[in-house]
Amino acid sequence: MKIRNKILLGVLTTLLLSGMAITAIWYSTSRKLLDTYLENISNSTMLDAYHAFEYLLTILPIWQLLSRRIRQISLSRWNIWLQMN
Repeated sequence: MKIRNKILLGVLTTLLLSGMAITAIWYSTSRKLLDTYLENISNSTMLDAYHAFEYLLTILPIWQLLSRRIRQISLSRWNIWLQMN
């Protein structure tokens, strides 16, 4: 083998091994990032759903009760005003 071919073989082997190492590192890092991202999205979605149902089950009925009470008060005031006039 000529010296030129030996140098070319060494350079190509080095490039191949470094490319394989970079690919393996990139793959494992991107896999970890993807798992973390999916876990965070899942947690965020579950929290959003929890808060939406919490709103529907607690705040909305309270608002309905308050609006019903406000309506009763306004109707009673209207009835009082009608009786006075």
